Amino acid sequence: MMVHVRFIAASYGVAGWQRLRWPCTRAGPHSRQLVLALRSQPIHLTVGIKQCLPKSLPRRVVEYRLLQPNLSISPMRSHEDIAAFLQGQSHIMSLLRAVAALRIADCWVGAGVIRDAVWDHLHGFRIEPSTTGDVDVVFCDHGEACLERDLAIELRLLREFPGIPWSVHNQARMYERNGDAPYYNTEDAIRCWPETATAIAARIFAGSVQVIAPHGIDDLVHMVVRPTPAFARKLPIYRRRLAAKNWARRWPRLEFMDH
Repeated sequence: MMVHVRFIAASYGVAGWQRLRWPCTRAGPHSRQLVLALRSQPIHLTVGIKQCLPKSLPRRVVEYRLLQPNLSISPMRSHEDIAAFLQGQSHIMSLLRAVAALRIADCWVGAGVIRDAVWDHLHGFRIEPSTTGDVDVVFCDHGEACLERDLAIELRLLREFPGIPWSVHNQARMYERNGDAPYYNTEDAIRCWPETATAIAARIFAGSVQVIAPHGIDDLVHMVVRPTPAFARKLPIYRRRLAAKNWARRWPRLEFMDH
């Protein structure tokens, strides 16, 4: 079993997450001892088996957080697993039904709505509708690629489903803003989104949930944050985006990569 320890060491002025295997060494009949090496200075956290709370904490450690994996979480190994998971989320299904009712070809709900729900699930967090992040509705229609149409669709969704932060973008016109070659279809556009874990979308088609993920779902379900090939060429933008999102605070088990 792996645990993740959040540490802030005041005397060193550094912070970070350290992944440790647990249990390590026996520290009594009801506890285990985790040894965290910080700049060659060991920090000992005595952790109770049941309550997982430190019984003693060195003074130089001013903040800690311990996460245990939820062994009851169902694994996700395929697009079908993601689709089945989404089908069990009533608020996401309501979004997918609303978008399906628009009857726009190649139209999907993507990015944060799907990604965040998966990461919440894998962290063992309660999955709730987001009131801050946009609900990204994407399609690719080269025949009518004007901003006015996107805004009209957005207004319709807001009228019919108020309180939801809808964001509608025809990907046929977004390539110029993103500095990419023209997109062939919605999946081609999603391929160029910033992170591989974010490059995912879902829709209801023929009564079933469909999922597309041009870069696969491995990074998403293993909680790895890395740039897509398109953003590997835009690393300054990618890094600024991650700094603004501060995802590590909400999902501490994420691993961040620049390649």
